[in-house]
Amino acid sequence: MSSAVHADTGRREDTHAGYDVRTEYTVRRIDERTFSAHLHRSSTGNFPQTPHWVRARGADWDSELLGVFDREGELVGIAAVRLRGLPVGPWKLAYINQGPVMDWEDGDVPGVLGALSAHLRDAKAFAIRIVPPLTVHRWDSEPIRAAIQDEAYRALSQLPPDEIDETGRRTMITLDQLGWIRQDQEKVEDAQSVYNVWIPLEGVEESEIRGLASGSFRRNVRGGERKGVEIVEAARADLPEVKRLYDETSAKHGFATFSLEFLESMWDSFTDGFPGKFHVLLAVHEGDVLSVMGTVQTGRRAQAVLIANSDEKRQLKASNLAYDAAFHRAHADGAVLYDLGGVGGSLDAETADAGLLRYKASAGGVTYEYLGTWDLPLNPVLYRAFATLLPLYGRLRTWRSER
Repeated sequence: MSSAVHADTGRREDTHAGYDVRTEYTVRRIDERTFSAHLHRSSTGNFPQTPHWVRARGADWDSELLGVFDREGELVGIAAVRLRGLPVGPWKLAYINQGPVMDWEDGDVPGVLGALSAHLRDAKAFAIRIVPPLTVHRWDSEPIRAAIQDEAYRALSQLPPDEIDETGRRTMITLDQLGWIRQDQEKVEDAQSVYNVWIPLEGVEESEIRGLASGSFRRNVRGGERKGVEIVEAARADLPEVKRLYDETSAKHGFATFSLEFLESMWDSFTDGFPGKFHVLLAVHEGDVLSVMGTVQTGRRAQAVLIANSDEKRQLKASNLAYDAAFHRAHADGAVLYDLGGVGGSLDAETADAGLLRYKASAGGVTYEYLGTWDLPLNPVLYRAFATLLPLYGRLRTWRSER
């Protein structure tokens, strides 16, 4: 990639990955207060882009809070960037999860991405990985539940969507034209599912929230209440119990668990000056914690960061009560949607993925397909080596964890 500054306009011209970007933007680090204020005003703001989550996920990653400013000095985009160095040399992978946060619908997507790319290249990034906070397809809850019972469908990709999002579709075309490479989610380390389930709360009265769910879901909530399941708000001292349930759930469904140190770090980060909302709700019966729902709210978007359930006393349907309580709490806090997190793409009724999808749909959830993970190579030689070696690293790490 090469760059030059035009003396007559102060405009920077960047060339990489087979395209030219003439950008009138400036990228610089910004303070946490400025970053958070912009994030919480944005319609695409979300918890992975909060400085608090970046701190909690620190580990062996460095991070930067970046702002993109236009020629008038207006802040038009932000990105919480995590940077992971290669074992040798100064080169790093730059990762922007659920970002950048910007106006994807009407904003200058090539210009903002080009400016960020130039800045990160100068910071020795050999590649940039983004997960844009945009969706491209939507499926309503009733068609999902019907398709799981229909042997004609085995995957969400086979089911015609109820809506195609034009901004998401157009952005995928733009990213491809700009040289970004869409990744196979199966091959991306710690990849998030491209499918997420949202509970729509905008325009819904408090008394109408349970009505979004199926009849069986509502009956389970009422039944659990009659049998004495209670919802209580967790304290920091409850985190070992939260971890126990999360370990149980992760072992059952085959995803990575969190360490107690990480849960404590997340708790401390989101309870220390976080401008949004954070709470962890427990469904408890006779002293036994049966279900956990942890929520972070940025702006008017609430998102589940912890969902865990015990296999004990399953007849009490404690998870139904935890979901219901989380939705009501988010609505009271002004959320217009509750993001229940990822699901697999299977519609095969015999699979665990389809069972989880059906459960979240029965809660009133609408399923969305995100754009997925996209990479922009800035140093093609290093990127090819990275793309070749990372799957080997992942397999080695799995082998070590199984020993």
